Amino acid sequence: MYMKGKTFFNNNKTPDDRILEVRGEAGLNTVGVKNNLYNPGIEGVSTDDLEEIFRGYGEDYYNDMINSINALPDYAPIPEEIKSKISYFAAGLRVRTPQFKNEIEETDAAFRKHFSARRFEMISAEEIIKLNKTEFNNEITIKEAREIKELIVNQKYDLKYPNGYFIKWALMLINRHADIFQNMSATIVRSNGRYFMTSDNPVVFFVPPERVNFYNQPKALVSPYTELFLPLSRNIAVTLNWRKVDEKVIPAKREVVDIFNENISLHSFSYIFTPIQMKVLNKFINEYIPYPFKIKVN
Repeated sequence: MYMKGKTFFNNNKTPDDRILEVRGEAGLNTVGVKNNLYNPGIEGVSTDDLEEIFRGYGEDYYNDMINSINALPDYAPIPEEIKSKISYFAAGLRVRTPQFKNEIEETDAAFRKHFSARRFEMISAEEIIKLNKTEFNNEITIKEAREIKELIVNQKYDLKYPNGYFIKWALMLINRHADIFQNMSATIVRSNGRYFMTSDNPVVFFVPPERVNFYNQPKALVSPYTELFLPLSRNIAVTLNWRKVDEKVIPAKREVVDIFNENISLHSFSYIFTPIQMKVLNKFINEYIPYPFKIKVN
């Protein structure tokens, strides 16, 4: 497990300290369970309740899905049953990650801050004093009012969200993602040599930079140019796009595995997982390399 998140560069860790050996579910527990990612903070609803829902989107049938793929010969068409399982598995992985949580909160915060800034540009410090008294029954000075205005107009503050906010959107969007993935064209690639890596953000999709414009944003999922990469095991991965192609299982050459691994590592959030140590990942433990996309409202 390569620890490449910002928090791991704010202490005395050496690059070697940022590589850990984990076994089985230990890596997943580090990402989700230990961080209370699935704790909704709602009375009567537990982390186990959410885990049970998410297990239905792949974990319960994962071994059967992988065995079924391995049983297919090279260049065989992808059966509809396997395509459907992959679509739901991908949907579950898409919405249950720290990156998706961050994306949901970042999107909401960007719009809230934008509209609050536009509003506070138009009101005076005296009006802020009256607003504070009306809304919060709190007295503030003219200096404090001016400081408040400056913070809001310049968006120099953070918003905190309860876990329940992210979980609500995860549950609302999981089936929508499954439908989208089901309608995309799939190609399963299978490697007999090099290993696929994965991360805490395993469903990687984007519009290639040369295709980005006003109509095709970098993180669009339904652009005709969208490319999606998802490792399924250390020797099986799937790519989805909107081109009309024959859906097959194909052997993966070294170059194909490298393309998958490059995209998976660059779009990871805080952790990268590999079956073996890989020198190509040393750049992530020697220097903080953030997730490449950030939401802004102009």
